[in-house]
Amino acid sequence: MPLFTPPPTSSAQTIYTPLAVDTTTTSTTYVNLITQNIIIQEESYLLVRASFSTSDSSSASGQNYFRITVDNIDYVYAGAEIFTCIQSGSIVAKVGPLPVGDHIINLDWQTAVGNTLRCRPVTQNEQASIVTTEVTDGVD
Repeated sequence: MPLFTPPPTSSAQTIYTPLAVDTTTTSTTYVNLITQNIIIQEESYLLVRASFSTSDSSSASGQNYFRITVDNIDYVYAGAEIFTCIQSGSIVAKVGPLPVGDHIINLDWQTAVGNTLRCRPVTQNEQASIVTTEVTDGVD
């Protein structure tokens, strides 16, 4: 008799995509920050985890928002009104089941009028990334 029974899920693949260049936005509607593509071989779920550390140009009231989309469908949002110019956060979405084929995952961002939202992994200690894991069985 085994001492440990593994959970009834299996991971088919995991993809990690970091932001590799300094990026800014002044957009007050969602625009893309990172895009990730995944091809799944059987109907499965995706566990999408996004993290970010950013700064903005307004220490008075920086309103910054993030979202995860899969195949252009919104799944999870995160937002903050910050007063220090620096923020970090993460969001997670469980999506599916999705059909076999190509799927596009996006981490989008937007800010308030008059702000410049920045993510600068090259010149500052800021970052953004997406980690997507395909889960092929045993997930409800």
